[in-house]
Amino acid sequence: MEEVESVNISPMFCYCGAGWYRQFWEGVFEQPVKVDVVESVLDECKICRFAVHIPPEIMSSMFTNDQLRKPVIYKAKGGTLIS
Repeated sequence: MEEVESVNISPMFCYCGAGWYRQFWEGVFEQPVKVDVVESVLDECKICRFAVHIPPEIMSSMFTNDQLRKPVIYKAKGGTLIS
């Protein structure tokens, strides 16, 4: 693997990326959403990962309670919802 020169990048870079996802999903849902930086390449992770917190009223209007429970159970058993 080729060595890459080290460059100092502000942690704000990741929050800028999170802001892009926030703006996108707020446009989709037409209401505010919260986005968290879960992993960052600045912390030596392979990719940046973000968590988008979808408002409960949106989720309940789109899915039944049984459908909402399935991914929670899957994740509790060690599954990955987003990679």
